[in-house]
Amino acid sequence: MKLQPIPIIREEADHQQAESLLTKSEILSIINSLTPLLGDPQRSRFRGLSSKSRNDLVNILQDIRNMLSENSIMINNNIEEL
Repeated sequence: MKLQPIPIIREEADHQQAESLLTKSEILSIINSLTPLLGDPQRSRFRGLSSKSRNDLVNILQDIRNMLSENSIMINNNIEEL
């Protein structure tokens, strides 16, 4: 079992609660909607997910969100350097 971070703000707590109610197919749908936003090397890590457990998919979804957040920070830093 992967430990979940303690939410700092109410919106985070609400988000975590809502995510815990999602079905496996809903989580897969969210993952599939987010993977096109990743680069090719990152995207290739997320193929064949339908055989994964719901808990694995929740963790993968969080990993994807973290990657997108990191990518956004890198892009913003590059823009500020211009």
